[in-house]
Amino acid sequence: MRTLARSSLLLAFLCAAGAETLPLLTEGFHPMVKDAPYDVQGNSVAELIAEKDAKGPLDDGKRFFAKTDWNLHWNYRYEPRGSGFVITTISVTADITYRMPHRVLPPAEPDPIAGKWARFIAALTTHEHGHAQNAIEHGKALYGALHANRTFASAQALKDFIRAEGDKCLAATREADKQYDARTSHGVTQGATLR
Repeated sequence: MRTLARSSLLLAFLCAAGAETLPLLTEGFHPMVKDAPYDVQGNSVAELIAEKDAKGPLDDGKRFFAKTDWNLHWNYRYEPRGSGFVITTISVTADITYRMPHRVLPPAEPDPIAGKWARFIAALTTHEHGHAQNAIEHGKALYGALHANRTFASAQALKDFIRAEGDKCLAATREADKQYDARTSHGVTQGATLR
């Protein structure tokens, strides 16, 4: 039984040429993490699996217990310098959203699977954090690659460089997620299975 989803990746790209029309860019790499839990109320493994199948996060048309969505955004400014163009400000952001189940139980009722659920959630969290770490590591690497001092012969050459580095980062991050899921069997080898 596959219990986890692969991370999804979207790309946002903003190219900035005129400083007077741009929002303030904060130089650096910025991870932005948020939780978007969904409630489950099952009192047994079978009930919890049924709830996951009804309202768990979707990935490739299937529902799973958890999913980590992340988006990489890069913004930049550049200016002419000497006979070429240089990047003056680089901002790379990794927006990470964890979609995890939040178990809601009636007050004062015994929980027959409390220990099993706690172990499952701990392992599920570990696995999902691994997906987020892939985005963070590759986002930092992208920032480093774009931040390096370079002079470009034209504004178009500068834009092409940034686009190529971004595309390379996205491909590497997707591959890292794919290998991570293969290595962990989508978290099963980390204990993220509920039976």
